[in-house]
Amino acid sequence: MEWRLWFHQSVMFLLYLCQGLGQGTLGVVPLLLVQKNTVVGTNTQATLSLPVLCFSVKFLWAPVVDRVYLRHFSLRAVRIPFLGKRTFPNLHRRIQWVFPIQMLLCLAYVLFAISSGSSLILSSSKYLVFQLLLFLFSVGLLCATQDVAVDSWTVEGLPVSRQTSAGSIQLCGLICGISLCGGFIQLIDVYPTVFTLKLFFVSCGAASFSTGMLSLILALTNRISGGFEDDDNSPSFAPRLKEIASSKGVKDVILIHVSRGWAQSCLSLINSYCLQHNLLKVSTLQLFRSCGTLVEIVLTGTVVSKLVKKHHAVNVIRLESSLSLPVNASALVLFILFGSFSSFEYFAILPIMLINSCLSAFLFVSNMTLSSQLALNYPSDLGAVMTLLNAFGNAGNSFPSVFIMYLAGFIGSFSKTIDDRGGLHKNVVIISGGVVLTLAVALRYKVLIPTIKRLLFNEDVMSKF
Repeated sequence: MEWRLWFHQSVMFLLYLCQGLGQGTLGVVPLLLVQKNTVVGTNTQATLSLPVLCFSVKFLWAPVVDRVYLRHFSLRAVRIPFLGKRTFPNLHRRIQWVFPIQMLLCLAYVLFAISSGSSLILSSSKYLVFQLLLFLFSVGLLCATQDVAVDSWTVEGLPVSRQTSAGSIQLCGLICGISLCGGFIQLIDVYPTVFTLKLFFVSCGAASFSTGMLSLILALTNRISGGFEDDDNSPSFAPRLKEIASSKGVKDVILIHVSRGWAQSCLSLINSYCLQHNLLKVSTLQLFRSCGTLVEIVLTGTVVSKLVKKHHAVNVIRLESSLSLPVNASALVLFILFGSFSSFEYFAILPIMLINSCLSAFLFVSNMTLSSQLALNYPSDLGAVMTLLNAFGNAGNSFPSVFIMYLAGFIGSFSKTIDDRGGLHKNVVIISGGVVLTLAVALRYKVLIPTIKRLLFNEDVMSKF
């Protein structure tokens, strides 16, 4: 029925929106800590960014999410208002993971809000920073685990003719969640007496709880075909993993994922410098990201999908990498020339963030196309295979940013070029950015381009896409 399909798509969108709120929390909280505490060092900021890597290593426990569930778990004789007692079929394996995780997310947000969550942002105590790190790791781990189940549930609940819309649902949900998070931070900056961090965390908890209940209703009313796989005749995951690793195209796709995102990490270091030296506010940065998000949504709905369909996704990735390198190199050049100007964020950071958002839209759709088409060859482990491939894509986005922060901290401590307030020195940013850009050039011409050529000339692999 059409309403069941609409309900499924709506709930999947809300689940991705909750994941977007989680990812937004992981991105915003370290920036708030830097803005409120100028004594916070680069190493601390990099450490607080580590929970983002949960999305890059989730493939380690993805087989557990795919294969561990109760095969005969149902809600019997549930009394519903106006409908009386009703007996429902078994709850499929996706909801058995999604619903508890949503409740745990709600609990984590509410407990953090009730405790000294807001004061942790204003403190530089190592113990309180550890508490903050523990909370961020909890959110990152729960969201990353849920992502495994939701990715599969989205595809399994759609008819074959509409399975290509799974990527659009994911992108729109994640972007809206991250944008809502950024918008709330802007409200906190403008109306600090009305909108507080405690209200933000409570709102995230309420969103997680309500979405979890809706997902349970969806599971009770809409049985999916892939929800109960008979694993008795399917191979264990170790032989399946060897089969996946030896298949043509998988290694090349992984190499593409991990070698294409290094240039954009320079901008994150420049943003950190501007935040530490009060050249940029978190609310302004979130406003810029919201503008980039709007551009990304418009492009995804109009141009990107058609371009990826007309030209192969690998070609789109090659085009993106050829543009990303000079764009982010120009960011470093502008920082060297005009980094101390008060309006630097408007004539340098904002345009480059918008361009990077455009490039990210092309990257996301291309990566989803590559990963989903390969994963469909392994239906019994659809979630694990998609997670394995997407995890390397996440690593290609997040690991370079963490790496450059640690590199800047190391160079700063080694050369003792830390300013009076304990923040980054401009020379450290320039040196670190130059090192990472050099690494990005080497990876592009030594790894990315040869891998793309190998894929394009391999007819057996290209026939899968």
